[in-house]
Amino acid sequence: MTEVDYARARAFYEEGLQVADELGQKSEFAISLAINLAELAAERGNLMRFADSALVACETARSVGDKESITAALSCICVVVFCLKEKPKATAHLLGAVKRMRETRHSAFSASTRSAREPCRCDPRCSDQEVFAAAWARGKAMTIDEAVAYAR
Repeated sequence: MTEVDYARARAFYEEGLQVADELGQKSEFAISLAINLAELAAERGNLMRFADSALVACETARSVGDKESITAALSCICVVVFCLKEKPKATAHLLGAVKRMRETRHSAFSASTRSAREPCRCDPRCSDQEVFAAAWARGKAMTIDEAVAYAR
C-alpha cells in the first residue's frame, strides 16, 4: 500500500466513525471501523494511534455488549501497554482479564496477545514469577467493565 492509499483508507474509516457517532450508532460497523483504523496505525508503526483506535473499538463494543470485540481490542491494548508504556505489571493485569474472557468463550489467545505475554513474563521488572502470577490473577478477577476502565 502506498502512503496515498493509507491516507485515503484512514480518512474513509475516520469519516465512517464520525458519521456513526453523529447518528448515535454503536454497532459492529463502528467497531469494525475502529479496528480497521487500529490495524492501519499498527502497519504504519504508530502505536499511539493504534492504542487510541483499539480503545474506541473496546468502548464501543462494551456499549453494545460485544464481548468478542472487547476481548480483541483489549488484546491489542495489552501489546501497546507493554511496548509503549513499558508497564509489565499492568500488561499482566490486562492479559489475565483477556485470558478469563477467552476462557469463558473457549477461545485461544491471539498471536499478538501471545507475543505480548511472553516478553512481559520475561521482563526483568516482572521477573519475579509470584509478582507476575499475582498481577495475572488480579486481571482474571476483573469484570469486563473493570478491564475496560483499567485499559484507559
